[in-house]
Formats: sequence, C-alpha cells, structure tokens
Amino acid sequence: MINRLDDLDVTFDHLIDMPNSDCVFCSTRVKENNRIKLFLIFNERNAVYIRNGLSGIWEEIFDAEKINFIRSRFEDVIEERKVPCYAITE
Repeated sequence: MINRLDDLDVTFDHLIDMPNSDCVFCSTRVKENNRIKLFLIFNERNAVYIRNGLSGIWEEIFDAEKINFIRSRFEDVIEERKVPCYAITE
C-alpha cells in the first residue's frame, strides 16, 4: 500500500482508456526511484486503484489526499497531451 505521498510522485508513461469500464489504465514511474506503478483511475466513481504486484491484486486508495494528489497529476497529463494514450473500443 502507499504510505507516503512521495510514492505517488510519478511521471506517466502511457494511458489506456477503457470506456466500457469507465476507467483509464495508467503506467507510471516513481520519480524518486524509477519503479513502475500501475493505476486504474475511474471517472464517474471517482475511485483510484493501485496494483499490488506482490499480492497480485488491485487495491483501492481511500485516502482523499492521495486520491487528489494522483488525480491532479493525471488531469495535468490529459491536458498536456504529451503522453501516449490508447483506447480499447470493445
């Protein structure tokens, strides 16, 4: 699980929009150590999940500060349009 906001200070590598699931899959790298972090960011539900690779599960982030932190970075990336974004249309 995420213990520090520094663990969420990430750069986005690519996005995959999944409109049928109402979410975007995000591949990111932590700025501090270059480790990969995977996120599912849901639109309508305002939920954010992070992949726990050791357990093989997606964990929901419940802390509002952490959700806002990652969502603000996600929104900046969408606005800047500098990160590759793919879509699954089925």
